[in-house]
Amino acid sequence: MLERINDLFNKPIGYLIIIGTILMFYCTFLNFKKERKPRGYIEVSEIYQKSSVYFFVPVIFFINMVFTILYLYDIKDTDGNSLDGHIIVISLVLFYECLTFIYCNNNKILFNENEIRVYDFFKKVKVYYWEDIVSVKNKKNEVLIIKTTKGNFKIQYSWENVEKFSKILQEKNLVQEDLSKFGKGKAMVSIWKGIKYK
Repeated sequence: MLERINDLFNKPIGYLIIIGTILMFYCTFLNFKKERKPRGYIEVSEIYQKSSVYFFVPVIFFINMVFTILYLYDIKDTDGNSLDGHIIVISLVLFYECLTFIYCNNNKILFNENEIRVYDFFKKVKVYYWEDIVSVKNKKNEVLIIKTTKGNFKIQYSWENVEKFSKILQEKNLVQEDLSKFGKGKAMVSIWKGIKYK
């Protein structure tokens, strides 16, 4: 067994497993961490997608661990090949799911009557004011593209509280078209919520 463990870490897959394990625990930490948002702000975020994506993170990690244990016991696949390739593929899928989860967790918008705070993947924040908005484009009833004097940002129809954001846009006369049908009839799939129609 020790020889197989040494063999594992003489190959890239050993480090892929370590990185995958770290990412899985980091995503678990983020998933259960309670973040305090500034008082008086409404959050627009991918809360449904976040819970759906996180569901697959521990599942894929568990599958990866099963293949790793089989590898350590020198068990081959049906063609008699080592399980190196299987572990690499599953690790890459795990990385993708973890990065998608981190994106859904970090990418959000906080707003109040005065300003809009837009957070990106790295949790960097850009502050916009409602008067900075130049135009709002409703793209195929799925995405709002907000153009401002300081840059652009997007909001998906499936984000939580998007209707409250669009309501302020209309109250402040910052959009010419009717946004009452924004996202209507679009199915939003969530593991926890089932299928919800906006």
